Amino acid sequence: MAQLAQKYDLAFLKKNQVAEETFSFFFQRPEGLDFQAGQFLRLTLNLPQPSERGSNRFFSIASSPSEKGILMITVKTSSQVYKKTLLSLKTNDKVRIALPYGIFTLKTGELSPYIFLAGGIGITPFRSMIRYSADQNLDRPIALFSAFSTVDEIVFQAEMQTLAKDRRWFKFIQTVSRPQNSSTPWYGNVGRIDANLISKNAHSLASSIYYIAGPPTMVDSMIAIVKSLGVEESRIRREKFTGYE
Repeated sequence: MAQLAQKYDLAFLKKNQVAEETFSFFFQRPEGLDFQAGQFLRLTLNLPQPSERGSNRFFSIASSPSEKGILMITVKTSSQVYKKTLLSLKTNDKVRIALPYGIFTLKTGELSPYIFLAGGIGITPFRSMIRYSADQNLDRPIALFSAFSTVDEIVFQAEMQTLAKDRRWFKFIQTVSRPQNSSTPWYGNVGRIDANLISKNAHSLASSIYYIAGPPTMVDSMIAIVKSLGVEESRIRREKFTGYE
């Protein structure tokens, strides 16, 4: 049975710029505020002027349930009034947050390896899942494939690289599609996630369980690629990230 979302008035703690035009926002998480890794929340802001899309937005929770006292989202910003208001939050400002939402979560009792395919800021639910798996000492094999347009947009790279070194069950593969548009050099994989990149870096492809998150076109493309590898529909789970503005 799905867990019903609850509303909370939470204090804003801080924000950190983690990439070009991308910030992580931290909110106070009280005891009893529970969610599963991979779920998302609804954040309501008091906007200084009306917005066509209203005052609510949905964001994947980037923090892990095992990280006590904080709730983190990581957001690509823009000039849109909602994002500008989010950026202007000051320490101890109160916001209305409702959660949890979504079924894009790890399932208990499954034994198959996981392959995570992330496009851009779609990496956020995977950060929650992987951090949770590490903190709980789970040893399910996980391969995370992360794709960004430029080096400047990359988030969570250092953390994922460290986890990949420390945890034998975790493998991290990253690619950049337009390194020539980046302010710093890139010496890793170039291009988008494709069947060749997956096949070279993951095993047991047909028997793995795939989680895909990113812009709708990326998700649809990944589903087609994964199916071309002989994977059944029942082994594919997806989360489409809309509303980048």
